[in-house]
Amino acid sequence: MAEVEPGLRIHFITAGQGARTIVLVHGFPQTWWQWRHVIPGLAAAGLRVVAPDYRGAGHSWRPPGGYDKQTMAHDIYKLLAERLGIDGPVVLVGHDIGLMIAYAYAQAHRDQVSHLVAVDAPVPGTSVFDRLRNDPRVWHFAFHGARDVAEMLVAGRERQYLQAFSTRAPPIPPRSPRLIWRFM
Repeated sequence: MAEVEPGLRIHFITAGQGARTIVLVHGFPQTWWQWRHVIPGLAAAGLRVVAPDYRGAGHSWRPPGGYDKQTMAHDIYKLLAERLGIDGPVVLVGHDIGLMIAYAYAQAHRDQVSHLVAVDAPVPGTSVFDRLRNDPRVWHFAFHGARDVAEMLVAGRERQYLQAFSTRAPPIPPRSPRLIWRFM
C-alpha cells in the first residue's frame, strides 16, 4: 500500500527487477489479480512490473470523490514517481476502463510514457469510442459515467448487480484492431 494523498492509499504489487517498467491497469470490475498469469512472464522477460488497484477497486481505499480518469491517472503517476521512485518512461497497458485511466496518464505525462497498449477497449476520442458511448445497448457507459449514480443505486447489492451485468450484457461489438502507440 502507498499513500498517494491524505486519505487515499493505493494497493499495488510489483515483480521483476528490470530497468524498464510496465504498468498494468486493470478493467472493471477486476483488480490487479486479472494480470496474475501475465506478470510472471513479463518479469521473466526482464521487465519491472507494477500492477495497482486504482482508487475504489480491490484493496485500494475508496474516497468519496476523485473518480474522473484524470484524477485516477494522477494517483498512478504519484504512486510511480513519488512512492516507487520510477524515473523515466514506462509502458502503460490499459484493459477496459483501465485504458481510459492509462490514456489520461499518457495525455498528462507524455514524456513519462514510451508505449500505450490498449487491451479490449476503444480508445477515447476515436469514432469507435464515440459510437459505443452513444449506443443505448451499451448502457453502462452512461450509467457509470453519471457521478455517484451507480454507487447510490447498487450500494449493498453489488453481488446482484455484477451478476446481472455479466449475465445480461449487451452484444459485444466487433473488436477494434489492437493498438500499440508510441509517444515521442
